[in-house]
Amino acid sequence: MDHQTYVRTVLSLYLRLPGSPRRICLNDRILAQQWFARQIPIDIVEAALLLGVGRRIYRRPNALKLAPIRSIAYFASVVEELLDQPPPQTYIAYLRYKLGFTPI
Repeated sequence: MDHQTYVRTVLSLYLRLPGSPRRICLNDRILAQQWFARQIPIDIVEAALLLGVGRRIYRRPNALKLAPIRSIAYFASVVEELLDQPPPQTYIAYLRYKLGFTPI
């Protein structure tokens, strides 16, 4: 996947998430470019986005309300986590289903 396609795909995935902002900021684009430069697989990025949103949505009902997600940087730590141990594809499929998210 070339640089432009990778960045466009990452940003598109981000914009499709429930609760994400409806526009991209420059820092979002820069982070997507950095992930491309580091050769982070797009499936790891997608899994991190799904897992991060899933953790927010399906947390304890009595937990404090979280501020809205304002940047893709929110998911950077999840990307790093998944680089060490990617989740099973069956779990990603489950998250896609639960979040109503069509695969890339």
